[in-house]
Amino acid sequence: MDDIAKKAEIEAYFKSQMEESKKVWEMRGKDARIKAHQVRQSGPKTWRQMKGIELMFHEAKHVGNRPFVIGLG
Repeated sequence: MDDIAKKAEIEAYFKSQMEESKKVWEMRGKDARIKAHQVRQSGPKTWRQMKGIELMFHEAKHVGNRPFVIGLG
């Protein structure tokens, strides 16, 4: 009975390791890079991706930047 439990535990461990390895393999290669790029482009814009007036308005909305926006800084 003890050997059967150990065997089941070992098999479960190796099965979980194999699933994690498959996830890592899916994240590699040209197709994965293309897919990741598409996901980044379709998601919300971060402040690092903003330029010009859009970035200025974004920064003006933050409480810590308001004194500088109205010219007190």
